Amino acid sequence: MLRVKTRELSGAFGDIGTFIPLFVGYVTVNGLHAGSILTTFGLTYILTGAIYGVPIAVQPMKAIAALAITEGATPGEIQGTAILIGLLFLIMGATGLIRVLEKRIPIAIVRGIQLGLGLKFVILSLQYIAGDGSLGLALALLGLLVVLVLLRRSILPASLALLGLGIIAALALQPGSISPEPLALQLTLPSIAVPTASEALQGLLFLGIPQIPQTIGNAVIAAALLSRQYYGEKGATTKKLSTTIGLVNSTLPWFGAIPICHGAGGIAAHHRFGARTGKSLFIIGAILMASGLFLGGMGTQILRMIPLPIIGVFLLFVSGELILPLRQQRTRYSRIDWAVILTIGGIAVAHRYGMVIALIIGLALHYATRTTSQRAGQKQ
Repeated sequence: MLRVKTRELSGAFGDIGTFIPLFVGYVTVNGLHAGSILTTFGLTYILTGAIYGVPIAVQPMKAIAALAITEGATPGEIQGTAILIGLLFLIMGATGLIRVLEKRIPIAIVRGIQLGLGLKFVILSLQYIAGDGSLGLALALLGLLVVLVLLRRSILPASLALLGLGIIAALALQPGSISPEPLALQLTLPSIAVPTASEALQGLLFLGIPQIPQTIGNAVIAAALLSRQYYGEKGATTKKLSTTIGLVNSTLPWFGAIPICHGAGGIAAHHRFGARTGKSLFIIGAILMASGLFLGGMGTQILRMIPLPIIGVFLLFVSGELILPLRQQRTRYSRIDWAVILTIGGIAVAHRYGMVIALIIGLALHYATRTTSQRAGQKQ
C-alpha cells in the first residue's frame, strides 16, 4: 500500500515542469495574480481526477501563453480568450463537431504553430538575458547550467530548481523591497475577473485562433489516443476531453484562471513518474490550491521580483518544449509538409498577428498543394 501511495505521489509532480515556466511568465510579464492561478489550476486538477479517475494531464494552453507573454497581452485579453474558447469547445464536444475537425487538421499545421511559438520565446528570452548587463548574463548562464544538469538525470524538475534559483536571486538583489504584510500566512480567495467584450474579441483574434488547432491536435486527439493506450476503456474520448476543456475555460477565468487544456505529453509525464489513478491529480491539485489560497500574496510579490535573465531562461526552457517535437515526431514529413511548417514558423515571428496570418497561409498552402498533387495523379 505504501508503495502505491509513493508512486502516486511521485507521478503527481510528473508534469509540473510544463506549468512552472508559463506560470512565472504570466505573473511577471502579464501581471496576473499568482494565487488565483494556483487555486484555479489546482481545482482543475481535482475536478479532472474526479471526472476521469486516471491521470489526465492539466496544462496551460501553450499557444495562448506563448503569444500572451511575448506580445504583452492584458489580463482581460487572456481571460476573455479563455472564456470564448471554452464556449467553442463546449459546442464542439456537445455536437460532435470535434470528431469532424480532428480529421481535417494536418499535423504540419500543428507543428508549424509550435515552431513559430518556440521562435517567439527564443527572441524574447534573448532580449531578457541581454538586458541586464554582465550580472544578468552570469545569472542566465547559471540558470542554464541548472537546467542542463537536472533536465535528464534528476527526479527534481529542472523548472522547479530554476524557480528556486530565481527566488534566491530576487531576495538577494532586492532584500529591502519586500513588504512584510503579503508574507503573512493568510487566506486569499481568487480575484474576480470580468473581461470586456472588446478584450475578449481582441484576445481571440491574436491569441485564440492559433490555439484552436493546437488544442484539437494535442490536447484532444493525441491525448485521447495516449490515454486509451495506457488505461484502456478508462481512457478519455475526444468528445469528453473537448467538453471538460470547454467547461473549465468557460467558468474558471471569471475567477482569475489562465487558459487550461489537457495534453498528450503531460499524460506521458504523469505515467512515466508512476501515476496510475486519479489520486495523483488530487495530490497535486490539493497542494496547488493550498499554495494559492494561503501563499498567493507572497508568491505574486516574489515572482515579480525575479530577475529578467532568469525569466529568459524559463522562456528558453519552454521554447525547447515547443520546437523539439519537430525532431521527435515519428511521422516523416514530405517536402510540402516542411514548406508549410517553415512558412508558418517564419511568418509567425514577424508581427503581433503574424501567427494568425501564418495559419491562414499555411492552411491555404497545404490544401492548394494537396489539390495540385491529386490532379497530377489523376492525369497520370
